[in-house]
Amino acid sequence: MSLLRTIYNSSFARSATVYTVANIAQASIPFLLLPILTRYLSRQDYGILAMFNILLAISYPLVGLNIHGAISRRYFEQEQYVFPIYLTNCLFILIISTLFFSTLYYLLSPLISKVTSLPANYVFVIPIICCFQVLANIALVVWQAQVKPLQYSIFLFLSSLTNVLFSIIFIVFLSYTWKGRVLAHIITVLIFSSFSTFVLWKNKLIQFKINFRYIVNTLKFGTPLLPHSLSSLIISMTDRIFITNLIGIAETGLYAVGYQIGNILNIFGISFQNAYIPWLYNTLNKGHIDDKHKIVKLAYVQFVTFILLAVVLSFVAPILMEFFIGKEFRGSHIYVIYIALGFAFISMQKVVGPFVFYVGKTYLLAYITVVVAIMNIILNYVFITKNGSIGAAQATSISYFISFVLIWYLASKIYSMPWKNFWKKSY
Repeated sequence: MSLLRTIYNSSFARSATVYTVANIAQASIPFLLLPILTRYLSRQDYGILAMFNILLAISYPLVGLNIHGAISRRYFEQEQYVFPIYLTNCLFILIISTLFFSTLYYLLSPLISKVTSLPANYVFVIPIICCFQVLANIALVVWQAQVKPLQYSIFLFLSSLTNVLFSIIFIVFLSYTWKGRVLAHIITVLIFSSFSTFVLWKNKLIQFKINFRYIVNTLKFGTPLLPHSLSSLIISMTDRIFITNLIGIAETGLYAVGYQIGNILNIFGISFQNAYIPWLYNTLNKGHIDDKHKIVKLAYVQFVTFILLAVVLSFVAPILMEFFIGKEFRGSHIYVIYIALGFAFISMQKVVGPFVFYVGKTYLLAYITVVVAIMNIILNYVFITKNGSIGAAQATSISYFISFVLIWYLASKIYSMPWKNFWKKSY
């Protein structure tokens, strides 16, 4: 009870609460839109929209090169780096990356369109959308590092509200179908990336001075993470890609609705991580042995919490969908238990993964995620062939569990923590 009381009264708990509310607002966009999307879109339309989101998610780390992670880490090392110059050189990298991938996507658009069922003329603009999304997120990263959850929350709330309003206008009143949802997303990221840039400029965090040492440093930090990031995305996206190509885009639409309900659990995982990482890094920097026991105890509390939330969500989902989802999509509740457990394992992975980032051995994550990604591809093919679309959810959940166990094992080997004797005061 003393641990729970300490957690409750800590800045970590207060920040986590604010971040939870903020991320619920942002992540609730597709969830709150489900009653509209499942009534105004067909399964095929929803499937195409799901594939657009998949391509967007895969492209984000390619274009962004994990510069937000470098910015977050270097903020805590300002005695070694001139932070505004470092941040600006990250923006230089982003511009070059966007130009490169926009050209590449344009050349590969016929092939990408065939695999994803997304029209080719929507493919090559994906990197540009990702660029603006990265710009918008940089302000969030800075506010997170500065432990300013209020600014973070207001920004996310307003962007979420803007996204929802434009989606309703384009889909309900203008009948743009899935294209209306895409257009609403584009307009939202344009508005808030502009605001993010203004905030950074106003706070004198942009200084136009090229520093090749900073550029190399950023690339050394972010590039080794690409295999990890892409492999993680392959694990999370393979299910819908396989369903689209083995069963059909309409079935992908049904599966995507169940996936979206299961994604509710991911909101809590992201929220905890936003408050957890700054607190964790600051606590580890103190170097106190007893603090390590507190960290491990909190980690186990989070593990239990995420599993319980997944179980509760799986029971609530059928009741929720009966009133919330259009009739054509209500069969998607069968996927929720597997997806929710998968996101519980992802959230648990986010608790142990930061130890690897803290040590700086991020390249080791790539080995794990590449192996798990390959396993995931095999599992998806086998399970979908045998069990149909629900096999995709089963394969994904198993893959996330394996990933969590392996990353936890890695973290325990490269950074000593009292995972086995956490109840003791010292070790």
